[in-house]
Amino acid sequence: MLKIDVHGKELHRLNKLISDSLECTDTHPEYKPHLTISYVKKDSVNHLLNDTTFEDMSFEINGIDFSSQDDKVTSIKIG
Repeated sequence: MLKIDVHGKELHRLNKLISDSLECTDTHPEYKPHLTISYVKKDSVNHLLNDTTFEDMSFEINGIDFSSQDDKVTSIKIG
């Protein structure tokens, strides 16, 4: 998986709200906010390790899509 770690004061609160409001399965003991960019073959993007392209970048999110295991998508507007 190609991902970018993200930080924001509201992300943990939002994760709890989603977990409490929607049927979901938490498979990881600790919530670590990130953006999944792509699913890739293992070791195929090692050249991107420690890349700083997105470091200190900021953006505002107006909504998210929550996908369940059965591919049902729930859109959630934020703000």
